[in-house]
Amino acid sequence: MALSLGRTPGFTRHINRTASRIYAADASQQLHQQRWFSQTLAPQVKPMQEQMPVRRVAEKSLKVRSKELSLDTMPTDLGLLPGTFIRPEGKNMPSFFREPRDRLHMEWVWLKTWCQNVAGTLAYHKYFFKGLPLELRARRTEGMRLHQLMCTEFARGDTDTLKDICCTGLANNLVRRVRKRIQDENVSWTLLKYNRTPSTWFTGARVISDRSTQIPEIPESGVRQVIIRITSRQSTSSYTTKYDEETGRNNIYKSPDKEQDCTEYVVIQKLRIKNQDRPWQIWGYTSPTTLEDLDSPFFSSELSLRERLEMMQDLVQGKSKK
Repeated sequence: MALSLGRTPGFTRHINRTASRIYAADASQQLHQQRWFSQTLAPQVKPMQEQMPVRRVAEKSLKVRSKELSLDTMPTDLGLLPGTFIRPEGKNMPSFFREPRDRLHMEWVWLKTWCQNVAGTLAYHKYFFKGLPLELRARRTEGMRLHQLMCTEFARGDTDTLKDICCTGLANNLVRRVRKRIQDENVSWTLLKYNRTPSTWFTGARVISDRSTQIPEIPESGVRQVIIRITSRQSTSSYTTKYDEETGRNNIYKSPDKEQDCTEYVVIQKLRIKNQDRPWQIWGYTSPTTLEDLDSPFFSSELSLRERLEMMQDLVQGKSKK
């Protein structure tokens, strides 16, 4: 977007920034006490050092800690689910003529992960959480609505709305940037139109990834992430207000409007904790998958669908496979 939100470091995050902080055990500290005999009571006795027995603080088990979690206390920033394939636009894909092997490899990985995502999403809504609506139409409309609302309120400096519609990491980043603005600076953002390109099926917004998984050790809990490619033309402008003592008026100094075409990959998320759903929130921005990304073990052809799901759940839980 024109406000350069998508280019801000920290928005393209991976699952290594996961919910491991949920399960971090409380560190126990050993207390050492020293007691010295009085010299008046025992003048010829050398000082002795007594060490009190250490009483270790019992660590809470995962089951106990999971029972204490609720929809309000569960962190919303779980990171981007590992193994998420984000199909690049056709012009950014390897050429069929110059790099046919790389192109066929990317096409195969995309087709395979798409089938796995469909199967996983259906299982999430029809098997693990029976009766949970798929919201196929709502994915695109919610993504467009949250994207436009976030950009508008970021320009206005409405930090309360940003905290409400954004996941924790993104909200903190935007609030920090709002507070760093010049006191008299005012920013405006306008979505001029959606660019109806072939990469969005001539709609301006297209769902290119939809993944769902359960959260281990927390019963009746899971997360769903949807990535939407949005192509649009946006405009930004800013102005400052300064008081003129001679005229007694506030003078407005406006900068020229800046227009640009943007292609953004917006990630929205719905969190479910103990059969209670949070509304859709915007997690942030990401970028398309590259050939180098396919070297990740999550895209390995030797892994089955079950093994991929287990690895993804282990990372959400904060474990590391050894």
